[in-house]
Amino acid sequence: MNYQIDNNYTDEDEARVIAGFAAYAEDHDVPPRVRKAFVYRDGAGLCIACLEMQIAGKQGYIKTLWVDDKHRAQGLAKALMQEAEGFAYSEGFAMLFVDTFAFQAPAFYKKCGFSQIAEVPDYIAGHSRVFLRKVLAAA
Repeated sequence: MNYQIDNNYTDEDEARVIAGFAAYAEDHDVPPRVRKAFVYRDGAGLCIACLEMQIAGKQGYIKTLWVDDKHRAQGLAKALMQEAEGFAYSEGFAMLFVDTFAFQAPAFYKKCGFSQIAEVPDYIAGHSRVFLRKVLAAA
């Protein structure tokens, strides 16, 4: 067999890799990942805040929590977290997970009831990566 390597990772390649990963995970009884998003929009319909969660079985991973700079300190992030947690409880989730840089939001997630489970120092540019988990009472 003749193999070649290049740096041209196309959308088609990505779709193939994701499908292959999902099939391999399914072979090992790992549930497929599903994406769920909660979005705040302004009067013009523009996304001003978003929480994106990846779901696998009865666990959720908060992949993204973002609030536009002009709309910060108005409780949108907290409201998005409450919405996501309410969804998780209603679906019978056992846990929620999130990771963040130390300079970003670990204190915020701790205020939301998450506990730190790991930290990787000097992850990127001298910044630590913090991993947190929240065990849900419904579990």
